[in-house]
Amino acid sequence: MPACSRYAKTTAAYGTAVGSGAGGEAPGRTSHYSREAVLGLSYHDKHLVVRVGPPPAALAVPATTADKALGGIISTTPANMPTSVPQVLKVSQGVSEGLLVKRVQPVYPEQARQMRVQGPVQLQATINKDGNISNVKVVSGNAQLARAAVEAVKQWKYKPYYLNNEPVEIQTQIIVNFKLP
Repeated sequence: MPACSRYAKTTAAYGTAVGSGAGGEAPGRTSHYSREAVLGLSYHDKHLVVRVGPPPAALAVPATTADKALGGIISTTPANMPTSVPQVLKVSQGVSEGLLVKRVQPVYPEQARQMRVQGPVQLQATINKDGNISNVKVVSGNAQLARAAVEAVKQWKYKPYYLNNEPVEIQTQIIVNFKLP
């Protein structure tokens, strides 16, 4: 008996699909197992044979009176829970820059210019649902430059940020660079 038909016979006897070279599969490779449970594994002529069958039926547990009483309270269907939108959503500087509509350049403080002070000022800003700056805090930077940066940033305007089709308040980092001319 040729090897292909012998393995095909084994496959038919076990109700399995083995990688025997029969049916176009490569030797040692398994064919598909469509939603069937593995019933057993064995070796036949140095090949792994996988016995498969229908998946086990769901376990039937008899309902008790306590279960029936809870049936009206507990449901297996998920309830439509309202999704809560966070109060303030933190977004990256890159995302917030993409929403920027109006940027006001800061006025270089004269005293800082005379003292040759320059560098970045890092701010933390809250943008309300309308796209206006509602709060600005200085994170780092020179105090003189920081005042000028805060005054300018308070005038910036953004497009509203939407989450679940609703505008939300966002918090972001803003870096204003001051460089002497």
